[in-house]
Amino acid sequence: MTALPLVLREDRGGRVAGLVLNRPNKLNAINREMIAELVAAVDACVHDPDVGVIVIRGEGRAFAAGADASPSGAMRDRSANTNREELLDELWGRFQCLWDAPKPVIAQVHGYCLGAGTILCSFADIVIVADDSEIGWPSLPLGGGVEDVLFAFYVGARKAKEFAFQIATRFDGREAYEVGWANRSVPADQLHDTVQRMAERMARTPPGLLRLKKESINRVVDQMGFRDAVRVSAAWCVLSHTDPGVAAILDRVRAQGIKATIAELEA
Repeated sequence: MTALPLVLREDRGGRVAGLVLNRPNKLNAINREMIAELVAAVDACVHDPDVGVIVIRGEGRAFAAGADASPSGAMRDRSANTNREELLDELWGRFQCLWDAPKPVIAQVHGYCLGAGTILCSFADIVIVADDSEIGWPSLPLGGGVEDVLFAFYVGARKAKEFAFQIATRFDGREAYEVGWANRSVPADQLHDTVQRMAERMARTPPGLLRLKKESINRVVDQMGFRDAVRVSAAWCVLSHTDPGVAAILDRVRAQGIKATIAELEA
């Protein structure tokens, strides 16, 4: 049986292309295959002259509930021998295609947006969330070097530390807006239309001018250290997976599954 695509493309009208994370039965947990499909889909949109703006959303009850922590998922083979360049090339660094795309990328967030989901959003140009979204760190403390650093860029060091130093920190869409992580927070039933209106307004800007605006702002942010922070955070992420406490949690996941391990940690 042919596997369903992990990233779907939908026509939203108004020169707006939609990309849909499509693992609803796994709450769109991000794995290597999904990342590869997302990169390819973004590249196709970049080269499509009929697309002015890209919107990314999740199918089902979540935007993305983190990285796939199963043995076959994005978190596999995290050991002392894990290479930082592999992490950048195969996983979170590939989300930089959103940052580097010459067209605006909007993340339309509903439901769960945890761990790797927040990393994806950090590379988008605009993040619009539903008021009742659940945003933050995953239930399993398996690292977090990347999201910790990226959160600091958007909400400041002290707030990022408050969030990162606790297990499974969560906040809703309203707080995501208040602390500066999201551009807007709206009622869930208004999310799609709010995103669509903004995307269509952006798409009416001449494409060449849009590209120059995005490049100029990104250049300033990169000068402030954004791109370097991504590379440094990859190193911290690798180191975090060599911590004995993290290794013990991964062993428990392999032995008894994710749900049982989370239940033990929350007991």
